[in-house]
Amino acid sequence: MSAELPTGKGGKAMLHGFLRRARIGSILLVSFFLVNISALAILGAVSYREVADVITTGAGQTSLATLREASKRLALRLSVAEDTAQNLSLSPAMERALQSHGTPFAEARALETVRDLIRPYHRFPEIAGINVLVPGWTVSPDQTGGIGLAAEEAVKDLPWYAPVEQFDAGWLGLHKNTIYPNSPAREVLTYIRKVLDTDTGERLGVVAVDIGFESIRPLVISGDWQGSLFVTGPSGEFVQQVVGPSHDGGLADLIRAQVARREAGYTPISLDGEPGLLLSTEPIHGGLRLVQAVPLDALTQGLRKIRLAFLWGGALCACLSLALAWVLSRGFVGPIEKLVGAMKRVGAGRLDVRVPERHQNEFGALEQGFNQMVARQEQSLADLKELFQRKRRAEVEMLQAQINPHFLYNTLDMVNWMAINEKQYQISEVITLLGQFFRLGLAKGETMVPLRQELEHLNTYLELQRIRFQGVFTVEEAFPPELLSCLVPKIVLQPFVENCLRHAFADTAMHGTIRLEGALSGGRVVLSVIDDGVGMAGETVPQPGRASTGYGVRNVHERIQVLFGSEYGVAVESEPMKGTQVRITLPLIREEERHADVVRNVG
Repeated sequence: MSAELPTGKGGKAMLHGFLRRARIGSILLVSFFLVNISALAILGAVSYREVADVITTGAGQTSLATLREASKRLALRLSVAEDTAQNLSLSPAMERALQSHGTPFAEARALETVRDLIRPYHRFPEIAGINVLVPGWTVSPDQTGGIGLAAEEAVKDLPWYAPVEQFDAGWLGLHKNTIYPNSPAREVLTYIRKVLDTDTGERLGVVAVDIGFESIRPLVISGDWQGSLFVTGPSGEFVQQVVGPSHDGGLADLIRAQVARREAGYTPISLDGEPGLLLSTEPIHGGLRLVQAVPLDALTQGLRKIRLAFLWGGALCACLSLALAWVLSRGFVGPIEKLVGAMKRVGAGRLDVRVPERHQNEFGALEQGFNQMVARQEQSLADLKELFQRKRRAEVEMLQAQINPHFLYNTLDMVNWMAINEKQYQISEVITLLGQFFRLGLAKGETMVPLRQELEHLNTYLELQRIRFQGVFTVEEAFPPELLSCLVPKIVLQPFVENCLRHAFADTAMHGTIRLEGALSGGRVVLSVIDDGVGMAGETVPQPGRASTGYGVRNVHERIQVLFGSEYGVAVESEPMKGTQVRITLPLIREEERHADVVRNVG
């Protein structure tokens, strides 16, 4: 089976497949080359067509001018025949001679008279013969020295005679003069004119002036003649070839159509299947025309050199276009290939790779963007390594904090019983609360605990502090019930309450209030620790990101950002003698989501 060319959607799919698989350099090279070659081909074709039209027009006009010069020379020669026939047909002596026939003697005398009248005209070299045809002539046709007399009845059956009776004067087509048996037949072009009786208007005879066809060729042909030359009648009733190669029969019909339009000029035609021109002059004496059929190649030989020059020029332009396309494609693809190579090295793990930023255009933006992206990746990897190390250290610290907790509980229990035995009940209460505080703080190793458990741990700490600071502070709590089941990092409130007791109320005899609040805001949990203590001013306000900030604040802030990201953390606001507010922002995580991915990631 023969393979069919892809069309429609199949061809489009193949093109898309090629564009996906081919290298960008190859696509650019082929595309640029094809666009340039197409533009050059169109420009060359249009230019060549314009040049060919100009050359063809010039060649046609030049050939037509040459043909008109030949027509003028022929007209001058033919005018001699027409003037001769006119003078003889209007001569009274000729009229009398043609009226006096009927007997052999009268005809002999008339023949001598006719010859005497014709002889002065016969000396013109253009005239091959002068004949007088007389109706009812009884003697045999006779011609001597190109001057002849014959009866019309003797020539009526000849092919060229038919037009004689159709008009009073005019040219007959090329024919052989076979009137006189004793004279050789010659190809002649004949002009005829009737001789009429001036009294009755009766036709007495016909004067026929022959122009030898062989004498026409030198008149119309000069130099290096091109194509075929024809002589035609006024209406194309005859088409006689003078010189040149023969062509198919359809050419005669084209010539008749050209003559019938009665236009002079040239017309493009098909000449034996090849392009050619048909040139026609204005009518000359008697309506005769010269018509030339010439192949276009014969007139536009210089066009072949121009065509060859166009081909060589096109080939040179194609080579230059290919070279330019290669240079431009390399200019486009070179930076891309460098970027691709650099990306492969980055993909292999080398984050120290950079590409030179040498361009000031879109490639420069790509190079700069690539270098910035790799630098960010390198920094992110370094940050991840540091975060991992910090996480490992935290895990180790947590494990160390969990070493032998039962030993600590047992020791506290022993001290508690010793205090009871010594009736030191307040010490026993402190030791009991301290054990409970440690037990809740360890939280079985969990990182995230429900808010209710975090508040229980905080309240244990506050009970311990109330024993020490009796009547110094009051604690208020405002937490929505639905917030109590939300998960928060453990020991997230106690450090800030401890700061209130140590700094906000330590140096004053005033009674202080610590207010603990919780709220949901925009899908986040916001916990607040607010006191009405002495407050802080300016640089003394702790900022979680500064190294000078206390360990407790910084520890809580860093733990939150490690767990949830930089958009969460701790913010501190304070004014002297008005108090301090600590705001802790956390993501909203329900207790039932403890085993979700997000909890597993931070737990």
